[in-house]
Amino acid sequence: MMTFQEDFLQDSVLPGGPVAPERLTNLLRLGMIGTRKTYHRLLDRLAMEDGAAWFDGIASSAIRNFGIEREGDELRPAPTSLEEMKRSGKRAVARDRSEPELLRGLIEYFLALSIEASHNGRWMTSRDPSELAPIMLDLAASVSPPWSAIFERAGFLAGGNPDEPA
Repeated sequence: MMTFQEDFLQDSVLPGGPVAPERLTNLLRLGMIGTRKTYHRLLDRLAMEDGAAWFDGIASSAIRNFGIEREGDELRPAPTSLEEMKRSGKRAVARDRSEPELLRGLIEYFLALSIEASHNGRWMTSRDPSELAPIMLDLAASVSPPWSAIFERAGFLAGGNPDEPA
């Protein structure tokens, strides 16, 4: 006698033959939650109980490592430090060797972009700012101060609302 799963898989045929269980799982996941971007993995981690504290540790370490001064909630980046942080983040994401390295890279990348945008009103990326706005606002809602204010300001700038309060 076949199990429900075996019977279901046998009947689950796409052009070219039966669907492998892993492929079927991916198709069902896509149908239920839609396409997920890499930054969703960061949002998932931030949603964990210790997410804000975890983020604060990585972000604080990143700004120290890249020579960004912090006085309370104020950040003072050196002229080249944000570009270096952005490049480091992109390299870590491209390597994608481990989840912690990928998440650290995403934090460095988005943090560098948001600090530059909130401090200098410009985006150091070729990505369309309107594409970045929802990402920045999602991050702002997921982290604690001072990071939330930086992401919120960048999100409003990306959405074309630079006069909105941060």
